[in-house]
Amino acid sequence: MSIHIDQVLDYLDYHPVCQYADTMKSLMEMLHDIYVMYNSIDNEKLRSMFSSLHAAVDSLPETDADMLLELVSGLCMEQEQLAFSHGIVVGMQLMTEVNFLR
Repeated sequence: MSIHIDQVLDYLDYHPVCQYADTMKSLMEMLHDIYVMYNSIDNEKLRSMFSSLHAAVDSLPETDADMLLELVSGLCMEQEQLAFSHGIVVGMQLMTEVNFLR
């Protein structure tokens, strides 16, 4: 799955960078948002695992269950964003090496 420049430009038409000024930590975060908008980070295995998590959490009091689900979801999102940013860095390094070898 790749992002095409047209997708980035379309996204920026409706989500100008200036709208992120107070909420965005970085340009990398904006790129991640664009990527996720056009490429779902979801599959059957993840849905199955979250269903199992929900089933396991059902026996907890509601406040504890909500807190645990929020914590797990936050952990997953942080991991996703970190993996995305590391992937970008690795891709940039690879491009540098490929261009150097030419």
